[in-house]
Amino acid sequence: MTTKTLCYTAIMIALVFLLTFIPKIPIPFGYAHLGDSLIFALPFCLYSRSSAVAAGVGSALADLFGGFPIWIIPTIIIKVIMVYVIVYVLREQRYSLSILSWKVFFAILLSSIWMVIGYSVSGGLLYGVPAGIAMIPGLIGEGIVNLIIAYGIITAVRSLLASQRGTI
Repeated sequence: MTTKTLCYTAIMIALVFLLTFIPKIPIPFGYAHLGDSLIFALPFCLYSRSSAVAAGVGSALADLFGGFPIWIIPTIIIKVIMVYVIVYVLREQRYSLSILSWKVFFAILLSSIWMVIGYSVSGGLLYGVPAGIAMIPGLIGEGIVNLIIAYGIITAVRSLLASQRGTI
């Protein structure tokens, strides 16, 4: 890992934390946030491992400082897998595919579906099956909003990276 990659990863951890911690929208047994939009965009900007670290650590810190420490372990697992779903579906094409490609949409959609499943199952294990089921509508709404915002982030970051003549 280069110093440049380490610095970008640290910045992305901070941004994931901020987007997860600050705009909290209450849903049953938790909150919706905009952090997932950046998590969906990370695999298009950083290496796979850096993306996974930024997603897991940034989100876990938001749970810790936001008063939801019981969610730290499920969050790390869910967020890391969200990144790797996108990485697996797109593989190395993620840097070259058009943002409007159906594969990009499918990868982000699968990642979002995993997030809904992961959190509803975790909620069911932590608070009981009815709680896990009650979380589903809010999580679906969060996934849709974050998918849309991710497209804007990916476009902006690709444009910035292109102006710097390279990727991380």
